[in-house]
Amino acid sequence: MALTQITGTGIGSVDSLTPTTIYLGGSGSANALDDYEEGTFTPTLTGSSSNPSVTYSGQQGHYTKVGNLVNFMIRIHTSAYSGGSGNLYISGLPFASSSSLDSYSGAVGLNYQFASNLNPMAWTIDSNASFLTLWKNDNAANVVVTSDGASSLRIRLEGFYYT
Repeated sequence: MALTQITGTGIGSVDSLTPTTIYLGGSGSANALDDYEEGTFTPTLTGSSSNPSVTYSGQQGHYTKVGNLVNFMIRIHTSAYSGGSGNLYISGLPFASSSSLDSYSGAVGLNYQFASNLNPMAWTIDSNASFLTLWKNDNAANVVVTSDGASSLRIRLEGFYYT
């Protein structure tokens, strides 16, 4: 069985697994689709000064990377949570964000069982980072800290950033 090759000039048959670059909208390097990847990662709750002790009942991360754009989905469920100090982060993103661009941000789609009412929450990722910072809804735009965590946390979010 032959593979199908799509190029800027048409579709042809490929008899080997030789890597081929696909060009969209032209033949220049800016039009090359030369980096595509899908995968999973394990998101973890960490603290900026010390990590909380966490038992996870669900811990999923999925990503798709096309060029320098990373789309991701995170789901975290905990059954036990204690300790830690500093800001609460979601660590373990599959790639560090770009060091030449400012931060990215998005909304947290689902969160509950935190020690205080934090709905709705937001997330940011700073430049050259592989973790998300969570933000409170407290009219002062304060960062979620480890002491805001509690057992039976539920966090679901998705977003994108550039590498």
